[in-house]
Amino acid sequence: MLPNSYVNKVAHQLDAPLKGRVFYVTYVIGPGVANGRTASIRHFGLVEVAIYRGATARALLEEWREDLMQRTAGRVYPPFQNDYQLLALLEEQLPSGQSADHWRSLAERCRTQNPAAREVPRHLEKAQRAVIFP
Repeated sequence: MLPNSYVNKVAHQLDAPLKGRVFYVTYVIGPGVANGRTASIRHFGLVEVAIYRGATARALLEEWREDLMQRTAGRVYPPFQNDYQLLALLEEQLPSGQSADHWRSLAERCRTQNPAAREVPRHLEKAQRAVIFP
């Protein structure tokens, strides 16, 4: 399930117990950035899978947000454009003190730093990002 679909699904039941595990697949951003991370991490080449343990949607989403902050250490990484967009969505459902507009502006900054993304017409961006695995 794509992250924004997951957030929309659990938005009205943030404190209900969850079944199963939640994991997040993303890019490896380099050595030394994992300091302080608490999630269980598995590496597969340039892909990283983080497994979160929270018992509720709220706990899982907060754990993911904290993990992303640890990973990026305050730096902006263009491959994390979708992560910043998800943080904007989370900020509307689970406020952390940062504005949703702040995360949207970081996502836009990532988009402008990525030459491949600049070449894709805005109306086709969603189709480009949505990859469904069997």
